[in-house]
Amino acid sequence: MLARFTDAGALDSTFGPTGSPPGTVKTDVPVSNDERITGVGLLSSGKIAVVGSAQVAGFEYMRYTDTGGVDLGPTLVNFTGVTSYLPTSMIVAPGDKVLVGGSASVGATREFFVARLLSDGTPDTTFGTGGITTFNIGDLGGNDNANAIALQPDGDVVMAGSADVNLTPHVAVARVTSGGSLDPSFGYQGVTELFPGSAKSEGEAVALQPNGKVLVAGVANVIGEGSGDFTLMRLNSNGAPDPTFGSGGVAVHSLVAGGDVAQGLALQPDGNVVLAGTAFGTPVDVAVARFVGGEVAVKGTPPPPGDTTKPKISKLKLLTKRLRATLKVRVHMSEASKVTIKVVLRKRKLAAKTVRFTKAQTKTIKIKLRHRAFARLAKLRRPAIKLTVTATDLAGNKAKRRTLSARLRT
Repeated sequence: MLARFTDAGALDSTFGPTGSPPGTVKTDVPVSNDERITGVGLLSSGKIAVVGSAQVAGFEYMRYTDTGGVDLGPTLVNFTGVTSYLPTSMIVAPGDKVLVGGSASVGATREFFVARLLSDGTPDTTFGTGGITTFNIGDLGGNDNANAIALQPDGDVVMAGSADVNLTPHVAVARVTSGGSLDPSFGYQGVTELFPGSAKSEGEAVALQPNGKVLVAGVANVIGEGSGDFTLMRLNSNGAPDPTFGSGGVAVHSLVAGGDVAQGLALQPDGNVVLAGTAFGTPVDVAVARFVGGEVAVKGTPPPPGDTTKPKISKLKLLTKRLRATLKVRVHMSEASKVTIKVVLRKRKLAAKTVRFTKAQTKTIKIKLRHRAFARLAKLRRPAIKLTVTATDLAGNKAKRRTLSARLRT
């Protein structure tokens, strides 16, 4: 189904054929029982280009008039060597060239694909191989899934999704040139792979900043936590993670205990980044967050310009008295900050954890010791550890470092 809304949020009664619910269009694809629109865009003529998936070999392309009448289609698009497609996104490029991105089955492997069509749905044979480019990133025989594409001003296409490594998906970002080949100047041979969590992760949306940097939103899971978190990543224009953003180019924020995933991404004129997605609480809710310089804004607002007030670590307490594999530490922050806690034994770092505070609050933070670190402590009688806490607020102001020494019973 295709629908058009007015700027007041009502269905547009001038859109759609007679007999259809006002503001909507339904088009049946005779060769398939399950059709889904996965991309829509406007051509220079005002006509509407649509792509979607169907239970057939190929993907569907259609064109509608600006009033919702069928202008072309359904047209089945298929390429040699590809057995099935899952188109996930579409962009109308200059010259009414239609870029379609997604995943395609090539042999036993699920790969990234990007195709370029002319406005009539025929492949643009000047792009890639006969109009399409497919490539594998992760394990042979694994699943690579491209979920979003973005178009650079020079015509290159940035793709974001996931690739399997040892059967576990992780974030994958690729750049394809305007001619349809992987760009060797981006990442490693055209691809950057990211591991924002210690378990599986996935890129769900992508956008480009005016300076050429690449923003990717999605989800990151951490081993042992059992749920994913809102995740925003930033790459430099060459595909390398931007070390000035978040922590090593990655900002992760947990919204609810049941897990959450960012599925949409928008860039504000002031540079702030808005993510939208799903929070799997009880009930399941729509979730929206705004990131400022790699952090979540307090109550949806950025820090005031020129803010030089330093945050304060006003409470620091080790709650764990006996040696355990997981230490519990209570910290109070005076404002929204990024807080890093390090556990040290005789100048040797045993563990570290970074936590985001979204407001002035007290948090109990669990720090899991690595197996070797736990074994080293277990050999000592009442080991003396030191906690070091550092914090930086949204404006980049650093708190005075706090330390705490304690002995643990074994």
